Amino acid sequence: MTVEMQGIERLASHLFGCDLEKDLLRTDSQAAIRVLKGQGLQRRSRHVEIRVFHVQDLLQQDALEIEWTEGSRMIADLATKTLGKRLYETFSTALGFQEVEVPRTTSGAKKLLSLFQILLGMCDSGIRIVQQIKKPKPLNTLMQSVSDLSVMPFSTLFALLAVDKIYRCDELSRDLAKSLDFQVIFVEICCSEKSVLCEEIHRVFNCKSSSMHVICIRIVEATKVETFCPEVCKFLRTCKRDKKGIKVFSRLSAPCTGGSSLMHLSVDSDAKIEEHFKTFLSILDASKDILELSDDWSFELPKRNMYWKKNEIQEYLMKHAVGRRIFCCAPKLCQMLSKEEYGEDLLLSKAYLIMSNAFQIPHELFVFHHCECLEHAAFNNVNWTKTGFYPRKFAEKFATGLRKLFSERKIEKIRGFVAFEPSEEPKMLKYNPHRFEQCPAAV
Repeated sequence: MTVEMQGIERLASHLFGCDLEKDLLRTDSQAAIRVLKGQGLQRRSRHVEIRVFHVQDLLQQDALEIEWTEGSRMIADLATKTLGKRLYETFSTALGFQEVEVPRTTSGAKKLLSLFQILLGMCDSGIRIVQQIKKPKPLNTLMQSVSDLSVMPFSTLFALLAVDKIYRCDELSRDLAKSLDFQVIFVEICCSEKSVLCEEIHRVFNCKSSSMHVICIRIVEATKVETFCPEVCKFLRTCKRDKKGIKVFSRLSAPCTGGSSLMHLSVDSDAKIEEHFKTFLSILDASKDILELSDDWSFELPKRNMYWKKNEIQEYLMKHAVGRRIFCCAPKLCQMLSKEEYGEDLLLSKAYLIMSNAFQIPHELFVFHHCECLEHAAFNNVNWTKTGFYPRKFAEKFATGLRKLFSERKIEKIRGFVAFEPSEEPKMLKYNPHRFEQCPAAV
């Protein structure tokens, strides 16, 4: 591995004319580190003496640095070891591999579906569309009526394959909209690769009792939202023009690191906060056309996030209310996240602030608004890596609220609060619980 690293370094130096810093070699073997940092060789190590002396020489010349890394973070093991399911999925995701699900059917049909997945280019490109329609007729049943697959119309075969699949953003076309049967489009802006929220909405709208079917458009956080939002807007306009009664719901939750109070503890905090906020505003600006094309939307940030105090955020939400009320509630993470999900005895005290111009979303999440915990985990005992995703309970209630919204199911008593009342003067967004809790939505 060291020789390969040196070769790549020489190639980069030759191509780009720059001198690189010393190489860093990571290993999960403490024994290898002891041998390389020692002098000479043990008797049992003599069969690798040339390679060991070469690496020892590089370490002494300070041309190479060796560092121990725990095995659970050694991505190279994906190519060198037989891993368990958890590490395999973790490492393959880190390297950019995507999982493609093939419906259960005959082995011949599986091969056919896999082939067309490749031909249709169903790989990830920042935007994923998970489509839900009625269960299609089995492929082998359709094939019984023809002796040769080539005589089957491509449109029929495409409609058959376009079920629960992942599409690139350049496949958001008019032909795609016409070939699929759906009544609702759900757009999630800045979500994770495997969004729990999209998966739950997929499940709720795909159940046998549902008369409505949905397409979920996911714009992942790691991509540049500005690049893909125009493609999504073009698709939404096409659907609204060609399909009657299409409903669009958008959910926006942009990265808000710069609004955390912890940012003030870092070096050059003011510059970092300003940089983060500019990025945040650029995401909002790129998403505005999607919100304008949506019938309803929701917006979420942590309740204590400093961005709520920014005039730009308040004006942005009030503008997109378009003369309608904005409803809200603050579901507590400790009420949604189970100990089995979190893996700790004490849960942390964290709350989201959900705002939406559809009261059904805060209405369903209101069951988590009040905290019933006697004690919370101390700040330094919180496993923050496990708080960056939505709990399953949150996704279930959100999906239920979305279904009630588009089924127009009547709700006798609305739970939640009014964060913005367009008839009030002066116009203001109530983001502080002390303010919006004085304005119950039921009134």
